[in-house]
Parts: sequence; C-alpha cells; structure tokens
Amino acid sequence: MKISDMKNLGPKSTQLLAKIGIHTRQDLEDIGAVDSYLILKNKGHQVNLNMLYALEAALLDINILNLTDDIKQHLQAAIKAPRL
Repeated sequence: MKISDMKNLGPKSTQLLAKIGIHTRQDLEDIGAVDSYLILKNKGHQVNLNMLYALEAALLDINILNLTDDIKQHLQAAIKAPRL
C-alpha cells in the first residue's frame, strides 16, 4: 500500500516521508512511527507531535482522533528516550 493511501497521511506527509525513503506501508512498518519521526526531525524537517501521531494512527489504521492518550504519552516518551 502506498503512503498516500493510508489514513491520516496527506500529500505533505507523503512528500516528507518520500524524502527519507518511505514510500509504502511496509517501509513505514519496517522503520516505525517513532524512528520515522525522529529521522525527519533530525534531517531538519519541520515536524511536530501531530506528525508522530498521524504516523502511528496510520500504522494502526485508525483516525488520528481515535488515538488514545495512553498511546500519545507512550509516543512522547519514546521520542525522548536515549537512542543507541
């Protein structure tokens, strides 16, 4: 499945993800929402928590509005955790 066919990911998100080599759902699954977000941020792209939430919601195949507070808190903790 193409990124553009996934929930919550519009043309701008699709374009940003393509810049880091993510073109399909499988690409996003392989890298994960957190790492994809961190790669975008580290490469200087202007992304915020909504992008992180959209990536995770897309992988869960749910509307971003249905992402629970627990999941959001987990994602926020994950982007702050030390990386190897």
